[in-house]
Amino acid sequence: MFDFSLSSSLPKITGLWLFNDFYGINRKFLIYSIIVRFFEFVCIIFSIYLIFLSIKDNANIIYALIFQIPILINSVLNVTHICSQYYYKELWKQSLVFKTEKTKYSNYIFLTNCAEFGIIFILALLFRLTQRLDHTWRDNAVYIGLLIVQITFSFKSIIVNHFSILMENLIIKQQKINKEMELLNNELYLKLFVNILIKKHDEIIINARLINTIFSWQNLCLCTICTIGFISNVYGVCVKLFLKLQIRALLLNITYFVHYFGIIQAVAYYCENLRGQIDNFNYLLVRFTSERSLSGFIDVRIIDDLQFYASRNRNVTFSAAGYFTLGYPLVTTLVGTTITLVAIIIQFTF
Repeated sequence: MFDFSLSSSLPKITGLWLFNDFYGINRKFLIYSIIVRFFEFVCIIFSIYLIFLSIKDNANIIYALIFQIPILINSVLNVTHICSQYYYKELWKQSLVFKTEKTKYSNYIFLTNCAEFGIIFILALLFRLTQRLDHTWRDNAVYIGLLIVQITFSFKSIIVNHFSILMENLIIKQQKINKEMELLNNELYLKLFVNILIKKHDEIIINARLINTIFSWQNLCLCTICTIGFISNVYGVCVKLFLKLQIRALLLNITYFVHYFGIIQAVAYYCENLRGQIDNFNYLLVRFTSERSLSGFIDVRIIDDLQFYASRNRNVTFSAAGYFTLGYPLVTTLVGTTITLVAIIIQFTF
Protein backbone atom coordinates (compact mmCIF):
# COMPACT_ATOMS: atom_id res chain seq x y z
CA MET A 1 0.00 0.00 0.00
CA PHE A 2 1.45 3.36 -1.03
CA ASP A 3 1.11 6.58 0.94
CA PHE A 4 1.49 10.05 -0.56
CA SER A 5 3.17 12.53 1.74
CA LEU A 6 1.46 15.81 2.52
CA SER A 7 4.78 17.59 1.97
CA SER A 8 5.75 15.82 -1.26
CA SER A 9 7.40 17.66 -4.13
CA LEU A 10 4.13 18.33 -5.99
CA PRO A 11 2.59 20.67 -3.35
CA LYS A 12 5.93 22.47 -3.11
CA ILE A 13 6.21 22.93 -6.87
CA THR A 14 2.66 24.31 -7.09
CA GLY A 15 3.30 26.65 -4.15
CA LEU A 16 0.70 25.02 -1.89
CA TRP A 17 3.01 24.00 0.96
CA LEU A 18 4.77 26.30 3.45
CA PHE A 19 6.15 23.97 6.12
CA ASN A 20 9.68 22.67 6.55
CA ASP A 21 10.68 19.30 8.00
CA PHE A 22 10.12 20.62 11.54
CA TYR A 23 6.61 21.95 10.71
CA GLY A 24 7.69 25.56 10.77
CA ILE A 25 6.97 28.17 8.09
CA ASN A 26 9.64 28.13 5.41
CA ARG A 27 10.17 31.70 4.14
CA LYS A 28 11.41 30.51 0.76
CA PHE A 29 8.25 28.43 0.26
CA LEU A 30 6.15 31.43 1.33
CA ILE A 31 7.80 33.83 -1.13
CA TYR A 32 7.60 31.25 -3.91
CA SER A 33 3.92 30.65 -3.16
CA ILE A 34 3.12 34.37 -3.33
CA ILE A 35 4.85 34.63 -6.71
CA VAL A 36 2.96 31.61 -8.07
CA ARG A 37 -0.40 32.96 -6.82
CA PHE A 38 0.27 36.36 -8.40
CA PHE A 39 1.19 34.68 -11.68
CA GLU A 40 -2.04 32.68 -11.51
CA PHE A 41 -4.21 35.76 -11.12
CA VAL A 42 -2.46 37.62 -13.92
CA CYS A 43 -2.81 34.72 -16.39
CA ILE A 44 -6.47 34.12 -15.51
CA ILE A 45 -7.54 37.76 -15.72
CA PHE A 46 -5.60 38.30 -18.96
CA SER A 47 -7.05 35.17 -20.59
CA ILE A 48 -10.60 36.11 -19.56
CA TYR A 49 -10.07 39.61 -20.95
CA LEU A 50 -8.89 38.25 -24.29
CA ILE A 51 -11.79 35.78 -24.44
CA PHE A 52 -14.30 38.59 -23.96
CA LEU A 53 -12.62 40.62 -26.68
CA SER A 54 -13.00 37.73 -29.13
CA ILE A 55 -16.73 37.27 -28.35
CA LYS A 56 -19.19 39.76 -29.80
CA ASP A 57 -22.49 38.12 -28.85
CA ASN A 58 -23.77 39.17 -25.40
CA ALA A 59 -25.32 35.77 -24.75
CA ASN A 60 -22.02 34.03 -25.40
CA ILE A 61 -20.24 36.49 -23.11
CA ILE A 62 -22.56 35.58 -20.24
CA TYR A 63 -22.12 31.89 -21.01
CA ALA A 64 -18.31 32.26 -21.07
CA LEU A 65 -18.39 34.25 -17.83
CA ILE A 66 -20.22 31.43 -16.05
CA PHE A 67 -17.49 29.01 -17.08
CA GLN A 68 -14.73 31.38 -15.92
CA ILE A 69 -16.15 31.98 -12.41
CA PRO A 70 -14.95 28.58 -11.06
CA ILE A 71 -11.46 29.34 -12.37
CA LEU A 72 -11.36 32.63 -10.49
CA ILE A 73 -12.66 31.01 -7.31
CA ASN A 74 -10.04 28.28 -7.76
CA SER A 75 -7.30 30.92 -7.46
CA VAL A 76 -9.01 32.24 -4.33
CA LEU A 77 -9.01 28.64 -3.05
CA ASN A 78 -5.25 28.37 -3.53
CA VAL A 79 -4.68 31.67 -1.71
CA THR A 80 -7.01 30.55 1.09
CA HIS A 81 -5.06 27.31 1.51
CA ILE A 82 -1.80 29.21 1.90
CA CYS A 83 -3.35 31.71 4.31
CA SER A 84 -4.71 28.83 6.37
CA GLN A 85 -1.24 27.30 6.68
CA TYR A 86 0.22 30.66 7.69
CA TYR A 87 -2.40 31.85 10.18
CA TYR A 88 -3.23 28.41 11.62
CA LYS A 89 0.33 27.09 11.60
CA GLU A 90 0.06 25.73 15.15
CA LEU A 91 -3.18 23.90 14.34
CA TRP A 92 -1.60 22.52 11.17
CA LYS A 93 1.38 21.34 13.19
CA GLN A 94 -0.87 19.43 15.59
CA SER A 95 -2.74 17.79 12.72
CA LEU A 96 0.45 16.86 10.87
CA VAL A 97 2.05 15.36 13.97
CA PHE A 98 -1.11 13.33 14.62
CA LYS A 99 -0.97 11.86 11.10
CA THR A 100 0.59 8.41 11.64
CA GLU A 101 -1.56 6.00 9.63
CA LYS A 102 -0.93 5.05 6.02
CA THR A 103 -3.80 6.16 3.81
CA LYS A 104 -5.13 4.40 0.75
CA TYR A 105 -8.42 5.73 -0.64
CA SER A 106 -7.35 9.38 -0.49
CA ASN A 107 -4.46 8.53 -2.80
CA TYR A 108 -6.84 6.79 -5.20
CA ILE A 109 -8.99 9.93 -5.25
CA PHE A 110 -5.95 12.05 -6.01
CA LEU A 111 -4.86 9.76 -8.85
CA THR A 112 -8.41 9.79 -10.23
CA ASN A 113 -8.44 13.60 -10.19
CA CYS A 114 -5.09 13.65 -12.00
CA ALA A 115 -6.43 11.23 -14.63
CA GLU A 116 -9.56 13.37 -15.08
CA PHE A 117 -7.50 16.50 -15.59
CA GLY A 118 -5.26 14.67 -18.01
CA ILE A 119 -8.35 13.84 -20.06
CA ILE A 120 -9.64 17.42 -19.73
CA PHE A 121 -6.30 18.85 -20.83
CA ILE A 122 -6.13 16.60 -23.89
CA LEU A 123 -9.75 17.30 -24.86
CA ALA A 124 -9.28 21.03 -24.40
CA LEU A 125 -6.11 20.88 -26.49
CA LEU A 126 -7.85 18.97 -29.28
CA PHE A 127 -10.85 21.28 -29.12
CA ARG A 128 -8.68 24.37 -29.52
CA LEU A 129 -6.55 22.86 -32.28
CA THR A 130 -9.58 21.92 -34.36
CA GLN A 131 -11.05 25.42 -34.17
CA ARG A 132 -10.56 27.69 -37.14
CA LEU A 133 -8.42 30.52 -35.85
CA ASP A 134 -6.61 33.23 -37.76
CA HIS A 135 -3.57 32.64 -35.56
CA THR A 136 -3.21 36.28 -34.60
CA TRP A 137 -1.28 37.32 -31.51
CA ARG A 138 -4.56 37.52 -29.63
CA ASP A 139 -5.56 33.97 -30.59
CA ASN A 140 -2.16 32.62 -29.61
CA ALA A 141 -2.31 34.49 -26.30
CA VAL A 142 -5.77 33.07 -25.58
CA TYR A 143 -4.57 29.59 -26.45
CA ILE A 144 -1.49 29.79 -24.20
CA GLY A 145 -3.50 31.41 -21.40
CA LEU A 146 -6.12 28.67 -21.49
CA LEU A 147 -3.45 25.98 -21.23
CA ILE A 148 -1.92 27.71 -18.20
CA VAL A 149 -5.37 28.10 -16.65
CA GLN A 150 -6.09 24.39 -17.14
CA ILE A 151 -2.86 23.54 -15.32
CA THR A 152 -3.48 25.91 -12.41
CA PHE A 153 -7.10 24.75 -12.19
CA SER A 154 -5.86 21.25 -11.36
CA PHE A 155 -4.11 22.54 -8.21
CA LYS A 156 -7.30 22.12 -6.19
CA SER A 157 -6.80 18.35 -6.41
CA ILE A 158 -3.77 18.79 -4.12
CA ILE A 159 -5.92 20.63 -1.55
CA VAL A 160 -8.55 17.90 -1.71
CA ASN A 161 -5.76 15.37 -1.24
CA HIS A 162 -4.49 17.17 1.88
CA PHE A 163 -7.99 17.17 3.37
CA SER A 164 -8.70 13.54 2.49
CA ILE A 165 -5.36 12.27 3.86
CA LEU A 166 -5.87 13.93 7.24
CA MET A 167 -9.50 12.78 7.40
CA GLU A 168 -8.72 9.19 6.41
CA ASN A 169 -6.01 9.12 9.07
CA LEU A 170 -8.66 9.93 11.71
CA ILE A 171 -11.10 7.40 10.27
CA ILE A 172 -8.51 4.59 10.43
CA LYS A 173 -7.65 5.49 14.03
CA GLN A 174 -11.32 5.58 15.05
CA GLN A 175 -11.98 2.23 13.38
CA LYS A 176 -9.18 0.66 15.42
CA ILE A 177 -10.60 2.14 18.62
CA ASN A 178 -14.05 0.77 17.80
CA LYS A 179 -12.63 -2.71 17.23
CA GLU A 180 -10.87 -2.57 20.60
CA MET A 181 -14.10 -1.36 22.20
CA GLU A 182 -15.96 -4.41 20.91
CA LEU A 183 -13.43 -6.73 22.60
CA LEU A 184 -13.66 -5.21 26.08
CA ASN A 185 -15.92 -7.95 27.47
CA ASN A 186 -12.97 -10.27 28.02
CA GLU A 187 -10.60 -7.70 29.50
CA LEU A 188 -9.71 -7.77 33.20
CA TYR A 189 -8.60 -4.18 33.75
CA LEU A 190 -11.71 -2.55 32.34
CA LYS A 191 -11.26 0.88 33.90
CA LEU A 192 -7.75 1.22 32.50
CA PHE A 193 -8.67 0.02 29.00
CA VAL A 194 -11.83 2.12 28.77
CA ASN A 195 -10.06 5.27 29.94
CA ILE A 196 -7.30 4.72 27.38
CA LEU A 197 -9.84 4.29 24.58
CA ILE A 198 -11.80 7.35 25.69
CA LYS A 199 -8.61 9.39 25.73
CA LYS A 200 -7.74 8.24 22.19
CA HIS A 201 -11.29 9.03 21.11
CA ASP A 202 -11.02 12.55 22.58
CA GLU A 203 -7.80 13.13 20.64
CA ILE A 204 -9.54 12.16 17.41
CA ILE A 205 -12.42 14.56 18.08
CA ILE A 206 -9.97 17.37 18.89
CA ASN A 207 -8.03 16.77 15.67
CA ALA A 208 -11.25 16.50 13.66
CA ARG A 209 -12.26 19.94 14.92
CA LEU A 210 -8.80 21.24 14.05
CA ILE A 211 -9.20 19.94 10.49
CA ASN A 212 -12.64 21.53 10.30
CA THR A 213 -11.06 24.85 11.30
CA ILE A 214 -8.05 24.83 8.99
CA PHE A 215 -10.06 23.60 5.98
CA SER A 216 -13.24 25.56 6.64
CA TRP A 217 -12.80 28.26 3.98
CA GLN A 218 -11.16 25.84 1.54
CA ASN A 219 -14.26 23.64 1.71
CA LEU A 220 -16.46 26.69 1.12
CA CYS A 221 -14.46 27.56 -2.01
CA LEU A 222 -14.50 23.93 -3.17
CA CYS A 223 -18.27 23.66 -2.75
CA THR A 224 -18.77 26.96 -4.59
CA ILE A 225 -16.53 25.85 -7.46
CA CYS A 226 -18.24 22.46 -7.70
CA THR A 227 -21.75 23.96 -7.55
CA ILE A 228 -21.14 26.54 -10.29
CA GLY A 229 -19.10 24.09 -12.39
CA PHE A 230 -21.69 21.35 -11.93
CA ILE A 231 -24.55 23.60 -13.05
CA SER A 232 -22.68 25.15 -15.98
CA ASN A 233 -21.48 21.82 -17.35
CA VAL A 234 -24.88 20.16 -17.02
CA TYR A 235 -26.28 23.10 -18.96
CA GLY A 236 -23.43 22.78 -21.47
CA VAL A 237 -24.18 19.08 -22.00
CA CYS A 238 -27.87 19.83 -22.60
CA VAL A 239 -27.07 22.62 -25.06
CA LYS A 240 -24.59 20.54 -27.03
CA LEU A 241 -26.96 17.59 -27.18
CA PHE A 242 -29.76 19.83 -28.44
CA LEU A 243 -27.60 21.64 -31.01
CA LYS A 244 -25.61 18.50 -31.94
CA LEU A 245 -22.24 20.21 -31.60
CA GLN A 246 -18.78 18.64 -31.66
CA ILE A 247 -18.38 15.41 -29.73
CA ARG A 248 -15.10 16.61 -28.22
CA ALA A 249 -16.78 19.63 -26.63
CA LEU A 250 -19.50 17.35 -25.27
CA LEU A 251 -16.94 14.95 -23.79
CA LEU A 252 -15.15 17.91 -22.21
CA ASN A 253 -18.33 19.00 -20.43
CA ILE A 254 -19.08 15.45 -19.29
CA THR A 255 -15.56 15.03 -17.88
CA TYR A 256 -15.84 18.30 -15.99
CA PHE A 257 -19.26 17.22 -14.73
CA VAL A 258 -17.83 13.96 -13.35
CA HIS A 259 -14.85 15.82 -11.87
CA TYR A 260 -16.95 18.36 -9.95
CA PHE A 261 -19.36 15.74 -8.69
CA GLY A 262 -16.47 13.50 -7.61
CA ILE A 263 -14.82 16.26 -5.55
CA ILE A 264 -17.92 17.21 -3.59
CA GLN A 265 -18.78 13.53 -3.15
CA ALA A 266 -15.30 12.83 -1.74
CA VAL A 267 -15.53 15.68 0.78
CA ALA A 268 -19.01 14.54 1.86
CA TYR A 269 -17.86 10.91 2.10
CA TYR A 270 -15.01 11.61 4.52
CA CYS A 271 -17.16 13.88 6.71
CA GLU A 272 -20.00 11.34 6.88
CA ASN A 273 -17.65 8.39 7.38
CA LEU A 274 -15.85 9.98 10.33
CA ARG A 275 -19.13 11.05 11.91
CA GLY A 276 -20.41 7.50 11.49
CA GLN A 277 -17.33 6.01 13.17
CA ILE A 278 -17.66 8.43 16.09
CA ASP A 279 -21.37 7.61 16.44
CA ASN A 280 -20.44 3.93 16.44
CA PHE A 281 -18.02 4.52 19.32
CA ASN A 282 -20.69 6.38 21.29
CA TYR A 283 -23.12 3.51 20.69
CA LEU A 284 -20.57 0.90 21.82
CA LEU A 285 -19.76 2.93 24.94
CA VAL A 286 -23.44 3.32 25.86
CA ARG A 287 -24.09 -0.37 25.25
CA PHE A 288 -21.03 -1.32 27.30
CA THR A 289 -22.00 0.83 30.28
CA SER A 290 -25.62 -0.34 30.13
CA GLU A 291 -24.68 -4.01 30.09
CA ARG A 292 -22.15 -3.61 32.90
CA SER A 293 -24.47 -1.58 35.10
CA LEU A 294 -27.34 -4.06 34.70
CA SER A 295 -25.11 -7.06 35.40
CA GLY A 296 -23.49 -5.43 38.45
CA PHE A 297 -20.12 -6.72 37.28
CA ILE A 298 -18.23 -3.44 37.66
CA ASP A 299 -17.68 -0.79 40.30
CA VAL A 300 -20.52 1.76 40.48
CA ARG A 301 -18.04 4.67 40.39
CA ILE A 302 -16.63 3.45 37.10
CA ILE A 303 -20.12 3.08 35.67
CA ASP A 304 -20.98 6.63 36.73
CA ASP A 305 -17.88 7.99 35.01
CA LEU A 306 -18.59 6.06 31.80
CA GLN A 307 -22.28 6.95 31.78
CA PHE A 308 -21.37 10.61 32.20
CA TYR A 309 -19.08 10.43 29.18
CA ALA A 310 -21.62 8.44 27.16
CA SER A 311 -24.38 10.94 27.99
CA ARG A 312 -22.39 13.73 26.29
CA ASN A 313 -22.53 11.86 22.96
CA ARG A 314 -19.61 13.84 21.52
CA ASN A 315 -19.32 14.24 17.77
CA VAL A 316 -18.04 16.65 15.13
CA THR A 317 -20.04 18.69 12.65
CA PHE A 318 -18.06 19.67 9.57
CA SER A 319 -19.11 22.90 7.91
CA ALA A 320 -17.99 25.21 5.12
CA ALA A 321 -17.00 28.29 7.18
CA GLY A 322 -20.25 27.85 9.11
CA TYR A 323 -22.50 28.54 6.10
CA PHE A 324 -23.70 24.95 5.61
CA THR A 325 -22.95 21.45 6.86
CA LEU A 326 -20.80 19.09 4.80
CA GLY A 327 -22.30 15.68 4.14
CA TYR A 328 -24.48 13.63 1.85
CA PRO A 329 -27.49 15.99 2.17
CA LEU A 330 -25.34 18.64 0.49
CA VAL A 331 -24.83 16.34 -2.52
CA THR A 332 -28.55 15.61 -2.89
CA THR A 333 -29.35 19.32 -2.52
CA LEU A 334 -26.80 20.15 -5.23
CA VAL A 335 -28.27 17.61 -7.64
CA GLY A 336 -31.85 18.76 -7.03
CA THR A 337 -30.95 22.44 -7.36
CA THR A 338 -28.99 21.80 -10.56
CA ILE A 339 -31.84 19.92 -12.23
CA THR A 340 -34.34 22.65 -11.33
CA LEU A 341 -32.10 25.55 -12.37
CA VAL A 342 -30.95 23.97 -15.63
CA ALA A 343 -34.55 23.15 -16.58
CA ILE A 344 -35.50 26.81 -16.05
CA ILE A 345 -32.51 28.15 -18.00
CA ILE A 346 -33.11 25.81 -20.94
CA GLN A 347 -36.70 27.02 -21.20
CA PHE A 348 -35.43 30.60 -21.65
CA THR A 349 -32.64 29.50 -24.00
CA PHE A 350 -34.67 27.54 -26.57
